[in-house]
Amino acid sequence: MNRQKTGAGLKGVSYLVDKRGHRKAVLIDFSVHKKALEEFLEDLYGRQKIKERKAEPTISKARFLQSLKAQNLT
Repeated sequence: MNRQKTGAGLKGVSYLVDKRGHRKAVLIDFSVHKKALEEFLEDLYGRQKIKERKAEPTISKARFLQSLKAQNLT
C-alpha cells in the first residue's frame, strides 16, 4: 500500500511511496505552484507547435523583411 510523504524542504510537494519508501508518484499543490505549472504548460504547448511546424518550408530573414516592406508593415 502507498503512503504519502512530504517533500524534503519543498512546500506544497508530497510523494507517494511504496512499502520500501521508494518514491512512486509526486503530488503537487497547484495553489502553491500555479505560476510554475502555467510556465510548464506554455513551454509544452510551444514545443508541440514547433514539432508540428517542423516540416513547413522556411524563408530567409532577408526575404521575410522584404515581404514585410512590400506590405508596408515596416
